[in-house]
Amino acid sequence: MAIDHVDLLGNTTELIAENKSDLWRKGKPILIGPNCPQEHIKNYLKTQYDADESLMYFMPKSEDGIYDFDAENNKIVRRAIDILNKDGNVIDPSVIDRALKAKLRGRMEVMNDKIVYDGTHNAMGANKTVGLFVQKYAKDPNTELHMVLATHKMKKTIENIEAIMNQPYFKRFTSLLITECNDDYHVFKKWGKRCVPVKDILNEAEGLPILQKISVAVKRVETGEISIMLASEFLKYGSEKYEIVKLIRDVLEYLENSKDNIKIFVASRFPIYKDVVQYVEGKTYETFDDVDFDFHKDFE
Repeated sequence: MAIDHVDLLGNTTELIAENKSDLWRKGKPILIGPNCPQEHIKNYLKTQYDADESLMYFMPKSEDGIYDFDAENNKIVRRAIDILNKDGNVIDPSVIDRALKAKLRGRMEVMNDKIVYDGTHNAMGANKTVGLFVQKYAKDPNTELHMVLATHKMKKTIENIEAIMNQPYFKRFTSLLITECNDDYHVFKKWGKRCVPVKDILNEAEGLPILQKISVAVKRVETGEISIMLASEFLKYGSEKYEIVKLIRDVLEYLENSKDNIKIFVASRFPIYKDVVQYVEGKTYETFDDVDFDFHKDFE
């Protein structure tokens, strides 16, 4: 659990936890995760619903420096299964072992030897995935690291960027590159256009210290040559000499061709996943919905 979808759930961990815990059914066990305000929720359930404390189970708090959210989620699942099995609902452990090995596309997915993608959801997720990316895929200290970040309108963009920069492993990165997706290609059938323009993000960050650490991919107007520059420099020169690169596949191609010893971590919600898949697989998709996630094959 983390700060996310604040327009629906509230803007503090306590409010979000209360909203989620309202799903609890009286007389049933409740497992409270490691990132929840556990004492607050215990008191809320007792006050609001006269909940029996003996039915409350608590996961240990997350360890500092451990960023593997898959491993953390798996521990929660196994603890939930243990609780269910106490009531005689015996679930075959081998089934659980196989299920937990299944991976969703777009979650720390290795796209090729240089690009790793994660559909980062929120500030805490961004912080964790940066640490995990460096720990798992960038152990060579000589590898040049770049992070490409895109976001959409329901996310607290500046908080996400600050969480990334507060991650101890962020100092390994040469650039945090803010990009966007061309909304003409990213219309969800259900939700419509959701991508946040780079200029909107930069305007929101103007005057903040983080602006000096953000980069953008730009094209020189006269030549069409792509380069990376600090966002503060782009704002100073304006759009007379440079324009923002609109398609992430152009950014990825530029970065990949810049040198051999390089790793690129694309952290973004799924509107941009299609572009990354198109670039890596050399395919064309009309809309995001056309991408074959093939979840069922993974979970069979």
